[in-house]
Amino acid sequence: MSLTVDEWARFRSYVPASIAADTDEIEARVLALGSWQRAALEYLRTFRAQLLTSPSSFSVPEYSESWSQNISSLDKLITELEAEIPGAGDGGIGGTGVGKMVRVGHPRGGLR
Repeated sequence: MSLTVDEWARFRSYVPASIAADTDEIEARVLALGSWQRAALEYLRTFRAQLLTSPSSFSVPEYSESWSQNISSLDKLITELEAEIPGAGDGGIGGTGVGKMVRVGHPRGGLR
Protein backbone atom coordinates (compact mmCIF):
# COMPACT_ATOMS: atom_id res chain seq x y z
CA MET A 1 0.00 0.00 0.00
CA SER A 2 1.71 3.12 -1.21
CA LEU A 3 0.72 6.47 0.25
CA THR A 4 -0.60 9.15 -2.06
CA VAL A 5 0.99 12.59 -2.16
CA ASP A 6 -1.88 13.93 -0.06
CA GLU A 7 -1.53 11.12 2.50
CA TRP A 8 2.22 11.76 2.77
CA ALA A 9 1.52 15.45 3.36
CA ARG A 10 -1.02 14.65 6.07
CA PHE A 11 1.34 12.08 7.66
CA ARG A 12 4.20 14.60 7.69
CA SER A 13 1.95 17.26 9.21
CA TYR A 14 1.82 14.98 12.28
CA VAL A 15 5.14 13.12 12.11
CA PRO A 16 8.21 15.08 10.97
CA ALA A 17 11.22 13.38 9.41
CA SER A 18 13.12 13.98 12.66
CA ILE A 19 10.85 11.38 14.30
CA ALA A 20 10.46 8.96 11.36
CA ALA A 21 12.70 9.33 8.33
CA ASP A 22 12.73 5.89 6.71
CA THR A 23 9.96 5.98 4.09
CA ASP A 24 10.11 2.21 3.52
CA GLU A 25 9.60 1.60 7.24
CA ILE A 26 6.72 4.08 7.30
CA GLU A 27 5.03 2.41 4.32
CA ALA A 28 5.46 -0.98 6.03
CA ARG A 29 3.81 0.36 9.21
CA VAL A 30 0.96 1.84 7.15
CA LEU A 31 0.46 -1.53 5.45
CA ALA A 32 0.55 -3.40 8.76
CA LEU A 33 -1.76 -0.99 10.59
CA GLY A 34 -4.13 -0.23 7.70
CA SER A 35 -3.91 3.57 7.49
CA TRP A 36 -1.50 6.47 7.62
CA GLN A 37 -3.42 7.78 10.65
CA ARG A 38 -2.79 4.62 12.68
CA ALA A 39 0.88 4.62 11.65
CA ALA A 40 1.25 8.28 12.62
CA LEU A 41 -0.44 7.58 15.95
CA GLU A 42 1.99 4.72 16.62
CA TYR A 43 5.00 6.92 15.84
CA LEU A 44 3.71 9.77 18.03
CA ARG A 45 2.92 7.47 20.95
CA THR A 46 6.36 5.88 20.69
CA PHE A 47 8.08 9.27 20.55
CA ARG A 48 6.05 10.46 23.55
CA ALA A 49 7.05 7.36 25.51
CA GLN A 50 10.69 8.03 24.69
CA LEU A 51 10.37 11.61 25.93
CA LEU A 52 8.80 10.44 29.18
CA THR A 53 11.73 8.13 29.88
CA SER A 54 14.25 10.90 29.22
CA PRO A 55 15.04 13.69 31.64
CA SER A 56 12.23 16.25 31.40
CA SER A 57 14.56 19.23 31.51
CA PHE A 58 18.18 20.18 31.53
CA SER A 59 20.28 23.29 31.69
CA VAL A 60 23.81 24.29 30.96
CA PRO A 61 25.31 27.74 31.24
CA GLU A 62 23.27 30.16 29.11
CA TYR A 63 20.82 27.47 27.93
CA SER A 64 17.98 25.46 29.37
CA GLU A 65 15.26 23.29 27.90
CA SER A 66 12.07 21.71 29.19
CA TRP A 67 10.30 18.85 27.43
CA SER A 68 7.00 19.30 29.27
CA GLN A 69 5.74 21.71 26.60
CA ASN A 70 6.72 19.23 23.88
CA ILE A 71 4.84 16.45 25.65
CA SER A 72 1.74 18.66 25.90
CA SER A 73 1.98 19.40 22.17
CA LEU A 74 2.34 15.69 21.41
CA ASP A 75 -0.71 14.96 23.55
CA LYS A 76 -2.74 17.43 21.45
CA LEU A 77 -1.58 15.81 18.19
CA ILE A 78 -2.36 12.34 19.54
CA THR A 79 -5.84 13.47 20.59
CA GLU A 80 -6.46 14.95 17.12
CA LEU A 81 -5.46 11.70 15.42
CA GLU A 82 -7.46 9.57 17.84
CA ALA A 83 -10.54 11.61 16.92
CA GLU A 84 -10.06 10.64 13.25
CA ILE A 85 -9.76 6.90 13.96
CA PRO A 86 -12.71 4.94 15.39
CA GLY A 87 -11.59 3.10 18.51
CA ALA A 88 -8.10 4.64 18.62
CA GLY A 89 -8.53 6.30 22.02
CA ASP A 90 -9.52 3.05 23.70
CA GLY A 91 -6.37 1.07 22.99
CA GLY A 92 -7.37 0.18 19.44
CA ILE A 93 -10.06 -2.33 20.24
CA GLY A 94 -12.95 -0.62 18.50
CA GLY A 95 -14.78 0.86 21.45
CA THR A 96 -15.25 -2.42 23.29
CA GLY A 97 -14.29 -2.45 26.93
CA VAL A 98 -12.23 -5.43 28.02
CA GLY A 99 -12.32 -6.62 31.58
CA LYS A 100 -12.66 -9.57 33.87
CA MET A 101 -15.33 -10.02 36.49
CA VAL A 102 -14.02 -11.20 39.82
CA ARG A 103 -16.12 -12.27 42.79
CA VAL A 104 -14.71 -10.81 45.95
CA GLY A 105 -13.86 -13.43 48.54
CA HIS A 106 -13.64 -16.36 46.13
CA PRO A 107 -10.46 -18.00 44.85
CA ARG A 108 -9.47 -17.30 41.25
CA GLY A 109 -10.43 -20.80 40.18
CA GLY A 110 -14.10 -20.16 40.89
CA LEU A 111 -16.45 -21.71 43.38
CA ARG A 112 -15.46 -25.03 44.95
